[in-house]
Amino acid sequence: MAVSGSEETGANSMFNCWNCGGSMRKHVACELICDNCGFIRDCSDP
Repeated sequence: MAVSGSEETGANSMFNCWNCGGSMRKHVACELICDNCGFIRDCSDP
């Protein structure tokens, strides 16, 4: 069974941006980036 792109996107946007509330996507291991404002959050953030 193939995984569709929409399922992958849903898994990547399970977090809301702490800055603007937009959807965040996984950029690299341990890094999330907001599609709306560009806010970046990673493992080193408290």
